[in-house]
Amino acid sequence: MDYWFWIVLAASGLAVVITAAVLIRSGNVTMWDIALFVLPLVLYFVLLLTVSHPKSLANLFEPFALIPIVSACFLIRVFAFRTTGHQKRSAIALLCALLATILIYFFVPLLPE
Repeated sequence: MDYWFWIVLAASGLAVVITAAVLIRSGNVTMWDIALFVLPLVLYFVLLLTVSHPKSLANLFEPFALIPIVSACFLIRVFAFRTTGHQKRSAIALLCALLATILIYFFVPLLPE
């Protein structure tokens, strides 16, 4: 059953590649879109290093859990809410991904190793 984890990650990656190709072809890429793939992981590791919320090695799956979330935010940014501008949609997608990062960090308990 371990293959489901890799299938979800591969499907998320494929969805991001296809969606990015559509977005690049239309010429509507913003800096917020690039930040969407970097800042959630940076925020998670900053929280890991600064907040006194204990984590173990078993919690190392949490950054990988961000991959489908970021992928979903990117898909929604590109294909939904087309009446809103690209800058605003990208900023909202980034804020949603950052909120999900904070929620995952604080609500996933310390797992036994």
